Amino acid sequence: MIALAQTLVSWLGVLVAVAGATLSALHLARSRWVMVLTGGFAVEAAVLAFYRVGVLFMRNSIFSPRMMSLAFLAAGVVGLLARATVVAGVVGVVSELPRGSAGPAA
Repeated sequence: MIALAQTLVSWLGVLVAVAGATLSALHLARSRWVMVLTGGFAVEAAVLAFYRVGVLFMRNSIFSPRMMSLAFLAAGVVGLLARATVVAGVVGVVSELPRGSAGPAA
């Protein structure tokens, strides 16, 4: 039961990343930073899906953990870059928002 819950939660993470890519792609014309944001979400979804498929392959003895360790390390680096890209995209989109005439709230 716990294994099913873990699998479900991890695939929901993939779904959230795909939803982020899809929803941000709907607004590509609004800002040049939206493409950065969309790309970050898409790569993050691919990395999360790779982790899930890699674990499935190891459980079914298609690949050994030793063989997958370097692939998981590379996926971790790519995932980190994807998260940084999402942050850069959000910062870029927020920086293009119009500023109000009032100063910051106290």
